[in-house]
Amino acid sequence: RCFDRDSGQNNASKQAADPVDHYICPYIALPNSWDAYLQTLSSNTRQKIRRFLRKVEGSARYRITSVEKNSLESHIVILLDLWQSRWLEKKGTGAANMLDAVRRLLRHSFEQNCLALPVLWQDDRPIGAIAHLLDWRKRQLLFYMTARDSDIKQPPPGLILQAYSIRQAIQQGFKTYDFLRGNEPYKYSLGAQDRQIQHLVVRRRAWPERYCQIDRKTLADAFKRAVRQHRQQQLAEAAVAYRQILAVEPLHADALYCLSMLKQQQGENQGAIALLQRFLKAYPHSLRGWLSIGNLYQQQQNFAAAVDAFQQSLALQPDSAIAYNNLGYTRQQQGQWEAAIACYRQALALDPDCAAADVSLANALHAQQKLPPARVISYAVANYELGNRYQAAGDLGTAVTYYQQAVTMNPDLLAAQAKLAQIQQCTS
Repeated sequence: RCFDRDSGQNNASKQAADPVDHYICPYIALPNSWDAYLQTLSSNTRQKIRRFLRKVEGSARYRITSVEKNSLESHIVILLDLWQSRWLEKKGTGAANMLDAVRRLLRHSFEQNCLALPVLWQDDRPIGAIAHLLDWRKRQLLFYMTARDSDIKQPPPGLILQAYSIRQAIQQGFKTYDFLRGNEPYKYSLGAQDRQIQHLVVRRRAWPERYCQIDRKTLADAFKRAVRQHRQQQLAEAAVAYRQILAVEPLHADALYCLSMLKQQQGENQGAIALLQRFLKAYPHSLRGWLSIGNLYQQQQNFAAAVDAFQQSLALQPDSAIAYNNLGYTRQQQGQWEAAIACYRQALALDPDCAAADVSLANALHAQQKLPPARVISYAVANYELGNRYQAAGDLGTAVTYYQQAVTMNPDLLAAQAKLAQIQQCTS
């Protein structure tokens, strides 16, 4: 059998409900002057900012007011009223408690001289507000919350208030304009660059696995960790990691597939088959899924099911040398030698470099005493080398088959005999 080359695809990011990654914190490294900052932007964004700021600051209809002691409460009310008009229904029943906490935070920040809360007006109508927290020690302006009148499209309140705040920050000597969490596209139009949040989750070792649910947004990192543990033969740890991923995303393609391969390594072939059946129900067009389940059926001597699986593989990819080779081996196990040899030859016609098909063809010809004697010794070595590959991959059953064939062809091949003795000792 050839090794499966289908890499699959992680679907976690495609199925995530929220497109915004809250583990990214965009920020702007502020230069020493407003003009220098504008030069970092695209010409289109630069022109819009200049035009809209001129319109607001040069017209009697528009004005921007800064927060002061006598306007603090009215500015907070304007900000939260505008926010509620757009978001209250979407945020649900917890929004009221959240807004109370925001009010307390804004009031406390103002008392500590750590709040900027400009409001944009059109005549006597507030059309936008933005709140920033000021870190005077680090010279950072931290964007906290914004809201606008959704009926006002031009001039755009959000862009005007962000640009106004960035200009104010530069004039006051701030070095960073921090957007905090969320990689919304508009932040990058203002010159932001990414900063990733580093976080650590600590749980009790003795807690039941069902309580250790991971965050959906960390699925990609969790899967990488699981694969690393799998490759390092930390099978128990990898199995837990795969199951935690599947608890969050039951049809995570790579976790399903890899857990099935891990089960196979542990000799739990029925568990591996059950996982692959679940995988194929969700992903019926996966070549690697049909090849893998066919190999498992073959090991259980369920040859009819194995043949069907490999034929499904060929229906998906008619030029698959792997599928032809594995189908040939199944036919050989059924005693259908001519059909097996035809499959091996077809595999080699599709992929002349498929070592497994080349060796399988030689083994079939040797069993029928049709392999030239001069080639027997070299194919004994080829069987031994394939055995090493499968042993390294954790497939000891297939490795033993190749080592036994190597010894059959050349009883003096001591390396193959040693491998067989080593595997027998480890599995006894």
